[in-house]
Amino acid sequence: MKPPGVDTLIRVARRIAKQSGRALVLVPIAVVVVFLLVGVGAAGACKLTSINCHLHGSTAPAPDLEQTSGEIALPKGFSTQVVAAGLATPTDFDFLPDGRILVAERSGLVKLLDRQGSPSGTVLDLRPRMSIYGFRGLMAVAVDPDFAHNRYVYVSYTPRPTGAPATSALPTHVEVTRFTLHGDRAEDEQVILGAHPNAAGSCAGLPASADCIPSKVDHIGTGITFAPDGSLFVSTGDGGGLEQVEKVAFGAQDDEALNGKMLHVTREGLGISSNPFYDGHPDHNRSKIWALGLRNPFRATIAKSGTTVVGDVGDHTVDEIDVVAAGKNYGWPCFEGDGQTPDYRSTHECKALYASGRTFASPVFQEPHNGKPTSITGGVFVSGDAYPAEYRAYFFGDWARSSIQYMPLDPASGEPDGDAVPFAENAGGPVAFHVGVDGHLYYLALNYGKLYRVDFSD
Repeated sequence: MKPPGVDTLIRVARRIAKQSGRALVLVPIAVVVVFLLVGVGAAGACKLTSINCHLHGSTAPAPDLEQTSGEIALPKGFSTQVVAAGLATPTDFDFLPDGRILVAERSGLVKLLDRQGSPSGTVLDLRPRMSIYGFRGLMAVAVDPDFAHNRYVYVSYTPRPTGAPATSALPTHVEVTRFTLHGDRAEDEQVILGAHPNAAGSCAGLPASADCIPSKVDHIGTGITFAPDGSLFVSTGDGGGLEQVEKVAFGAQDDEALNGKMLHVTREGLGISSNPFYDGHPDHNRSKIWALGLRNPFRATIAKSGTTVVGDVGDHTVDEIDVVAAGKNYGWPCFEGDGQTPDYRSTHECKALYASGRTFASPVFQEPHNGKPTSITGGVFVSGDAYPAEYRAYFFGDWARSSIQYMPLDPASGEPDGDAVPFAENAGGPVAFHVGVDGHLYYLALNYGKLYRVDFSD
């Protein structure tokens, strides 16, 4: 029996061979299977072969792939401490108030680690209803800031299409759901976003105003973070992933649709009256929208000042870091970074948008692809005295390039005070960041199946 995801990667390899006119070489497939078996997952396999997955399953060969094994390279004085190892394709993590840690695995498990990082049980098992085709799966876990009183934990995932196996390529949808932790078990699920797909489990045929977040292929987005008042900011992808002109991508420009957005909702998933498109009906989609025009916004954070920052995975040109402000439009699918998107600029929708005279927000950081796979991971603000003053900055990662950078981004104004600076190489595919109560940076390395703490010593 092959692990989940192997069939998909084998099909990708066969398509590459067919397109190149060469006989299929089985060694890369063997590498894929081996690394999935040992827990590196699809992402690690993509980085160890010529497959450019780029979080979307592209079949284009990728030159000069970055290393995914060996010692993590850090500035002088810094080191990494393994908090937890042996995680199977981990996608996100968060801390409970008592110092224990929840870790989400793509298959649908939320595991509980004790304060030392040792396994302590399974909080939630969504595997029987999970879709793991492509880069779908359980992608986010977040602990409510008022957990001590309400015991709420939130997850974002892709349910499998009705009656289909976990690896089915059929379109599905994204759900953001809330559980209550009773003891060490998550129960009492309440869907707060994406509750109403059609009978097949997708958004096909539904109006844009439906409570449905599409995942035609993947582009799930999946950032869950909290405002100071306890309300939720949730980033959603456009739902595409075929890397061609896709009708679903234009939902990112539709203020009646939930995809391609930064949403701002209550704990019950309702729109908030201060939102820029609020229409007096908190259950309407437009009342839930904070900002629009995002492609695949992967991880978000909110500074104490309220500045909201997200990492948006790009198409063929750039990935970007955006400071997401109320009512702003970030241009996807007609813009990628500051430039017109090659695949979409000739569409009548984008031509009309260009001619409209509307203004679009610029990223605070752009990572050019330059022929290399790139997949940005939004990060966190690091402050306090754990590190030297120059490292009190916004830290973010790149899963595909297996690197971490930091940028002096003013948490009050959202303006960069300088360029991004390399911090870590060979970092194991960072996919999630948090700052612990000790002020240290913690990050999850999907390719290594490990959770790290970054330490500093003179």
